Amino acid sequence: MGDDRIATGLAYVCHHAEELRRNLNDDGSDPDKPLQRLRTALAEKASEDELHELLEAIHLAVIQATGDPWGVFGHEAGRSVPVGVAPIEIVYRCPLDRCAGRTRDQLIGEARCEMSGRGLRRERLA
Repeated sequence: MGDDRIATGLAYVCHHAEELRRNLNDDGSDPDKPLQRLRTALAEKASEDELHELLEAIHLAVIQATGDPWGVFGHEAGRSVPVGVAPIEIVYRCPLDRCAGRTRDQLIGEARCEMSGRGLRRERLA
């Protein structure tokens, strides 16, 4: 699994964290649930293989729980920049340098990473 696929998968999970928590019955209190395992793996700077495994588990759980055939990877597959971003736009990048980030209109409230709790980095695309 390449960096782009991990980055877009993480961006999707971060952007849809609250919805995923509801759909997967994951309130963050069980360290064995996929979202909490992913959060821990990111905090511990997990390898690409570990992140792939965790994203795949979330991907399959989303498909099973919601019937969404796109899961985690289908929405922005193969993109390293959020969908719909023009090259001169502002994006908010992952503080862990792991996901593809988000545009301003994709933010809900503060510009924070849902996985790490850290602030997103504001960046102008060139």
